[in-house]
Amino acid sequence: MLRNIKHYLSTQEGAEMHDLVVTVIFFIIFAVMLYLVWRMPKQRVDELKNMPFNDQNENDYDTTK
Repeated sequence: MLRNIKHYLSTQEGAEMHDLVVTVIFFIIFAVMLYLVWRMPKQRVDELKNMPFNDQNENDYDTTK
């Protein structure tokens, strides 16, 4: 099936441009997310890091039922 998809895309005009556009969009999104994470305040990072441990009662599942 993948072979058929590759053959179909290789016969289409502009397939190379499509690959380039998708790659550029991916790297733009990746760079923006990296920038946002890098600029995130340390207090927020610590809050997110400790999130699984803060709400133990709220997320405590009783498996004996």
